[in-house]
Amino acid sequence: MSGQEKSKLDQILAWLDRSDYYQILNVPKDAKSLQMKEAYFKLSKQYHPDKFYTLTDADSVEKITQVFKRVNEAYMVLKNPQKRKRYDEVAFGPEREQNLRYQPGDADRGGPANLEDNAKTPNGKKYLKLALVAQKNRDWKTAEANLKFAINFEPENTFIKKMMEKIKSEIASIPRDENPFRIR
Repeated sequence: MSGQEKSKLDQILAWLDRSDYYQILNVPKDAKSLQMKEAYFKLSKQYHPDKFYTLTDADSVEKITQVFKRVNEAYMVLKNPQKRKRYDEVAFGPEREQNLRYQPGDADRGGPANLEDNAKTPNGKKYLKLALVAQKNRDWKTAEANLKFAINFEPENTFIKKMMEKIKSEIASIPRDENPFRIR
């Protein structure tokens, strides 16, 4: 592999680190599965490591393998509707740069055994558990208060934030006459 080809490979790897999966496959965000599949096969033919079996430079082979793995990763996530939805939520959110790669989580394994295990700190778990009990009892204000405490302990926890949004929408949907907490 020439120096120019190695340089181009380095540029591709650097670009991959700044690109989301749609950019890697060169498809629009609303691409259908057939369009993604065609893009994937085109790129996999171009960067499949078996195509470069004659290379003796281990560094170049490793870099080509990394490119191929990233293309494969992009396709595997985007072809799965649940993973694609989850990826879209984080990759196009406020912390885009940190979420360009799909991070398998509890949702991919069917979720944690207990919902309070979505919190990582002891206090976060405590208040999340209290919020879950309040939610089960349809006590939306208590659930909201406990989620606020949980968020104080885990401000980056997306599960708690999503649950807070659901609780707030429940509170907002209560008719004025039935909500004893609203000022009349």
